[in-house]
Amino acid sequence: EGGLLPRFPSSPSFAAKVIEQPMTLSQTSGHGAGDGLYHNMTYTYDAERQISKLTWMQTGYWFLGAKFAALPNAQYWTPEGGAYIANYGAICHPGGRDIRMGALRALWEALQAGNGSFMGESQVAGQPCQQWQVKNPQIGNMSMCVGVDGIPRSLIVEAAASLVGSSNIFVSSHNLTFTEIRTGSASRASSLQPTTCPPQKHASCEASNISYLQVLRFSHGEPWGHVSDRDTFDWNSFVLTSAGFLGSSQYLLTYNLEVNTSYGPWRECDYNAATNKSVCTELPAHLAGLVSRVSSEALSGKPGVLGDYGQCEANDVVGSWVLFPHQGKCGAGQSIGDQGCTWKLMSWKVFEVKAVFKTFEAKFGIDIFSPSFAAWLTGSETAPFRGFQQKVQAAMMDTPAVHASA
Repeated sequence: EGGLLPRFPSSPSFAAKVIEQPMTLSQTSGHGAGDGLYHNMTYTYDAERQISKLTWMQTGYWFLGAKFAALPNAQYWTPEGGAYIANYGAICHPGGRDIRMGALRALWEALQAGNGSFMGESQVAGQPCQQWQVKNPQIGNMSMCVGVDGIPRSLIVEAAASLVGSSNIFVSSHNLTFTEIRTGSASRASSLQPTTCPPQKHASCEASNISYLQVLRFSHGEPWGHVSDRDTFDWNSFVLTSAGFLGSSQYLLTYNLEVNTSYGPWRECDYNAATNKSVCTELPAHLAGLVSRVSSEALSGKPGVLGDYGQCEANDVVGSWVLFPHQGKCGAGQSIGDQGCTWKLMSWKVFEVKAVFKTFEAKFGIDIFSPSFAAWLTGSETAPFRGFQQKVQAAMMDTPAVHASA
């Protein structure tokens, strides 16, 4: 007769260096985050208080300067929740859950709660360990090999697309190896002090002026002339946002607006092409009509203020993302402030990306899609690359729009 199946072991206090390895994803083509995105990762766990800290540096945006070339991240997990802190404190999410490590934490907790399956004996780097697995269609799949000391030696997790969205599976899936393990006093786990995020303040910026603003948006095609509930970016964000969208987008849109600069907190809006509607996170009613603003990629904020992501700051180096809620739209016969409206679309244009940069190459002699472009861009100026912005604007003036407002 067979014996009882093993129980998932409890872990002692320990600290370890964590190496992110490449992995193959099952839900989409490509690989997990091990392809150079995360590095210098460490993990510390204090068993007595049941708190842990996972830290890493994330590959950033070298062209913005040394500060943004690698971005610090820290996850604190506590019985009360914890905190996720990134981008030098510009991001501070209470609860300790974020899209990058949310599936990892949830599935690890499921294993600890006894909801996993023992898969047999295995080895990692010649060390024996027990292989465990847990699956949850709403969260993802995880396998973990745990040593006889209760300390993990390897961990593989693939987040479910239903949890993080198909475009975020890459950054949310991990193949981790735990090395240089230290236990007892050598782990220094007892000195671990979690950071707590300050309460989130839902408030508007103090400035309340009417200003002219031109913003841009990359697109694969959508109903033209509509900017409500769609992500846009300002000119100082052009290079940073282009790094992620320029090569894969067919169109570049410009919008000219009048806005009330009493900006509100950021909200996420996801456009559904099937319904031609955007679904947005909600803000309190007194802020719902305000134009939302954040530093690009939430990279910067007010110095020394944890969780300030640039809602009201200049964001000169990284630029800003701006969103115009349908609740604040001014009608054709209205001015800013009428019936509480906060923004008014004055004109718009749609350009083909290839046409704009064909004109750019003809005028300035550089192909932005060539390998030499980065050296050309950073060789003569620094972020936000206003000289380059002016050249793009000049190219757009000499490029016929494919669609435009009357």
